[in-house]
Amino acid sequence: MKKFLPFLITVACFFVFNPTVFAKKAPLQRKPLEYRQENYIEIDSINLNEKELKKFNKINEMEYNILRPISLKLEANLLREDELNLVECKWYQRQCKKELKKNKAFIEDDIKELKRQIRQKKEYFKILYINETTRRQHLELREMIKNITKNKMQLW
Repeated sequence: MKKFLPFLITVACFFVFNPTVFAKKAPLQRKPLEYRQENYIEIDSINLNEKELKKFNKINEMEYNILRPISLKLEANLLREDELNLVECKWYQRQCKKELKKNKAFIEDDIKELKRQIRQKKEYFKILYINETTRRQHLELREMIKNITKNKMQLW
């Protein structure tokens, strides 16, 4: 017992004199979906003829129709996660804490799956777009994306 006494005193002093241990983090405030979707490239900035423009528009409509429901589900789950982060259980309510933890884990898994689906579908549409462009147009697109994302590879 004598060996652990200095350790216990040190730990007790740490918790008593360091109030930030008990402070809660502020919940993450996400920007609205419309604000996050502003960075799309204008098709007019790439020189396309009528036939290419129709193909791009068809791919764009397919992408919108497929990705929009998934992105709305993702947005709803992110909002639900924000709501759950605001819920506080009293320290003696074990059942509340268990259910809250279970709900958070379920929603986090759902969010992870929806993000995977979106990433997979975006890769598919990226391939469709690349197949419809000429090499010169593709290089122009890559250059535009590089400039918009400030050379951050993970964003393109």
